[in-house]
Amino acid sequence: MGFFGKVSGLSNSTCTARCPKGHYCTPDTLSPVKCPAGRYGASTGLQNAECTGECSPGYYCPESSVSATQVSCPAGRYGAVKGLKTDECSADCDGGEGFCEPTVCEEGFYCPLNSIAPTQLECGGEGVYCPEGSGATTAVSSGYYTIGNVSKMGHYSSIYDENRRFDQIECEAGTYCDGGKRLPCAPGRYASVTGSTSDQCEGACDPGYVCPTESTSSRQIRCGGPGVFCPGGTHEPTPVAAGYYSHSGGVDTRSLEAICPTGSYCVGGVARLCPAGRFGSVTGLADDGCEGLCKKGFYCPEGSTSETQVACPVGRYSGAGAKNEKCDGICAKGYYCPLASFVATQFQCGGEMNYCPEGSAIPHNVTIGYYSVGGNSTTRSWQVQCNVVDTIMPGKEFVMKNDGAELNGCPSTTRVTGDDVQSYPQHINVDYHIDPENEYKYDHEWSADINNDVGLEGAAGLDGVKADAETVDQSFPTGEGTHGHVGSHGW
Repeated sequence: MGFFGKVSGLSNSTCTARCPKGHYCTPDTLSPVKCPAGRYGASTGLQNAECTGECSPGYYCPESSVSATQVSCPAGRYGAVKGLKTDECSADCDGGEGFCEPTVCEEGFYCPLNSIAPTQLECGGEGVYCPEGSGATTAVSSGYYTIGNVSKMGHYSSIYDENRRFDQIECEAGTYCDGGKRLPCAPGRYASVTGSTSDQCEGACDPGYVCPTESTSSRQIRCGGPGVFCPGGTHEPTPVAAGYYSHSGGVDTRSLEAICPTGSYCVGGVARLCPAGRFGSVTGLADDGCEGLCKKGFYCPEGSTSETQVACPVGRYSGAGAKNEKCDGICAKGYYCPLASFVATQFQCGGEMNYCPEGSAIPHNVTIGYYSVGGNSTTRSWQVQCNVVDTIMPGKEFVMKNDGAELNGCPSTTRVTGDDVQSYPQHINVDYHIDPENEYKYDHEWSADINNDVGLEGAAGLDGVKADAETVDQSFPTGEGTHGHVGSHGW
């Protein structure tokens, strides 16, 4: 056995020849018979269909194969058993030489040549993927991420299947992909398109808006009310600091804050003017009290920046906190009120030669032939004419004749002409000189201490006399050129 004889008349036991490799020869074989598929004949002289043996796993053996590793199972397939016959590398066949169900490498794995298992090799890291039947790994495309049994589409990567990815998906809006890994756009950034590859995504969130993680629009969420602001690239609103206000944008899309300006206060991110009667000379005020009340003698319209914003007009006065030009009211009769007066009785009118009706800005000089009435000798409020028809001077009084029959005495305080000044020095014939503007300046700009309301310090000619600006209720000496305050500045 192990030989064949293909001609007649053979004369020895070797017959025609020894059976070649890949074949077998039975005793009556005329010609060598091929080793069947799935088996191989590695030597000569094989005597039956068993040949040398079955093909090794990972390989298949067609007829007349001479090696256990005759042909490698193709990439993407595997041969798990011996004796495989075809490139399907499968033992799942319908019998004989019929159809065999091909073996296929599992997804998430790859099977190179000669593989013996469906999970021959894990696919690798997140940067590659292996669909079912892969013979090698496939690099992930730019802007895509890999998925597996745990790391599913629309989810972020898991470590539990990072080496067994079997497909790739384009990165969705709001995310970017790097090395096959799906990552969220960082807070303050966004991606409105798919397939982003940069950690900067598409760009920064617009000023006035908030972009949380995985935002898909540069205006994902409006910042909020005026109490917060959102610069560009913001992921959450920033509260406006006390004494600041938000600006640049709509009421709910503010992007900046700024310190509250003078004359204003800021609450809840909104700047408001200081109320009338109050002032704000500094920035950053945070309540409606601002810095305080307007100084007495002045009024503060809405939005004032100084405690002495506007002086109360002549003839009027105010305490602290006046709101408009009316101040607190008009000057009392018998008194006069220059600019910035703070009581209704700011200055007594003066001697008998002056009178001050209600609301006087300066004393009025008594007209020649008139005398002052009302109040006392320093607070006269009106004048009355003395109709003199004949003049005699008993007891320093004028005499007025009425109807040519009755004599009526005129007061000695009646103002006379200049000819009589020497006889009656208390009667002045020089008009009282006053400059309201200079009175105000002297009081409020030239004074030694304005802010503390220190009384008016006299100029040359006051002989050291001080008058408290708040309490000028005093009698002034009479006489030529005198009116309580005398000096080179109109007092």
